[in-house]
Amino acid sequence: MKTASFLVFCLLLIALCGIAGAALPKYQVTDLGTLYGIDSYGMAINSAGQAVGYSSNQDGDFRAFIYTPGSGMKDLGTLGGYTSMAYGINDSGVVVGYSGTDGLGDRAFLFTDQSGMLDLGIPPPNDVGATSSLARAINNSGQIAGYMQTTDFSMRAFLYTPSSGLLDLGALGGSDSYGFGINASGQVVGQAATASAGWHAFLYTPGAGMEDIGLLPGGIYSVATDVNDSGVVVGYCWTSAAQNRAFVYAPGSTIADLGTLGGNGAQAYGISNSGLIVGDVDVQGATQAFVYASDGSMALLPGTGGAQSHARGISESGQIVGFADSGGMPHAVVWTPIPEQTLPAPTEVKMMICPRTLNPRSRGNWVSCVIEVSGARTVRDIDPKSLRLQGSIPPSCKCVICDLDRDRVPEMATMFGRCALAKTLGPGMQTVTLTGKFKDGSTFEAKDTIRVLKK
Repeated sequence: MKTASFLVFCLLLIALCGIAGAALPKYQVTDLGTLYGIDSYGMAINSAGQAVGYSSNQDGDFRAFIYTPGSGMKDLGTLGGYTSMAYGINDSGVVVGYSGTDGLGDRAFLFTDQSGMLDLGIPPPNDVGATSSLARAINNSGQIAGYMQTTDFSMRAFLYTPSSGLLDLGALGGSDSYGFGINASGQVVGQAATASAGWHAFLYTPGAGMEDIGLLPGGIYSVATDVNDSGVVVGYCWTSAAQNRAFVYAPGSTIADLGTLGGNGAQAYGISNSGLIVGDVDVQGATQAFVYASDGSMALLPGTGGAQSHARGISESGQIVGFADSGGMPHAVVWTPIPEQTLPAPTEVKMMICPRTLNPRSRGNWVSCVIEVSGARTVRDIDPKSLRLQGSIPPSCKCVICDLDRDRVPEMATMFGRCALAKTLGPGMQTVTLTGKFKDGSTFEAKDTIRVLKK
C-alpha cells in the first residue's frame, strides 16, 4: 500500500515539476610516392581513393600512373611515344589523359585494366598524318572533355560521348578553346578565345551551347577548371594587379572571388558536389594547397615538410589529390578528412523532491525523490546503496525503477526521512543535494531547490 501511494505521489511530482524526458574538416596527408624515385604529380581522384597523374622516369620523361590504395602506383605505359600523362579518372577506374606516339603526335587516351591504353581517335588523322589531342576529364557515364587540334590547326574543346562520338564545342567568337572539366550531365568547362582576342572561362551545356562566364573586376583573362553536378564552376582569373584570383560561379549569378588567405593570389582547380573547393594560394613566396567551404571558410591543407603544396582535385568522398614538396622534390599526395570523434554524451543526473514546500512541523515521515539520468548512462547504472541526501541521509525504502512519465526513459524513485532532511535546512528557498555512485565507481551529484517553512 505504501509503494502504490508512493508511485502515485511521484507521478504527481513529475507532472508538476517537469523532468525532461561541415566547418571544414581536418585532414591527414599521405605521400603516394613515385614511379621511379624522382617526382610525381597527382591530378585527379575517384570515390574509391584511386588517384592518377604522372611521374618522371630515369630518362626524364613523364609517365602516366594510377595509384590504388593497398596496391601502390602503376605505370600506364604510352601509345608508342616517350611521354604520357593522366588527368582524369571516374568511379569505375577508367583513366583519361594523353600520350606521345610514334610519329602521330600527342593523342588523347583511355585506359582500363581490361584493355590497357587505347587511342581515343580524337581527332581522326589529318592530311599530314600528325594530330594532337588531350583528354582532361571523364564522368561516370564515360563522357570525356578535353581539347584537340582541328584541320586548320586551331585547338578546340571537345565533348566525347561513347554513344554519339565527338562534338567540337566551338569558341566564344575566336578560333581556339580548351576543355578542362566535366560533370555528370555532360556540362563542360574550360577557356575559349573571344572575338576581341581575349580569353574567357566558359560553361558548355548540352542543348544550350557555350556560356561566357566572364571576368572578375579588373580581370584580363579567366580559366574554368572544374564543374560540379549542380553546374557550379570554379577556376581563376588573371587581373590587372598581376595576380591570379580564384573564383566560383553559379549559373544565374555573377562570378565571385574566393579570396587569398592574405596571400598574393589564388587558383581553384576542383569542386565537389557538396561545394568544397580546392586549389592553391600564393603565401609569402610559397604556393600552398587550400580547401574552401560554401560558408566562406578557407584553410590551408597540411604539407609534407616542404614549403610548396598544390591541390588539383577532390572526390565525392572528400579526398583531395595534388602534390607537395617531399625531400626537395614534388610527390603526389592525397589529403583525407579525419573523421570527427563522436564522444559519448556527458552523463547528467537530475532529481526532484516532493513536496515542493517542506513544513518542519508536519507529521509526515518521508519526502519522495525521483531521479533521472541522461547521456551515456541510465538510472540502472546507479548503485542504490550509495545514495545519500545532504551527504548523510540514506534512502528509507527500496529504490524502484519505472517509467513514470511514459517517455521510455526510466526513472529511479525512492524516499528519504522527512525529519532528517528538515534538520539540515533553514527557512526559505533551500538547495537539497543528492550524491551517489554509478556501478563503475564514478560519482555523481544532483540538486533541487525547495521551499522550507519556519518551525
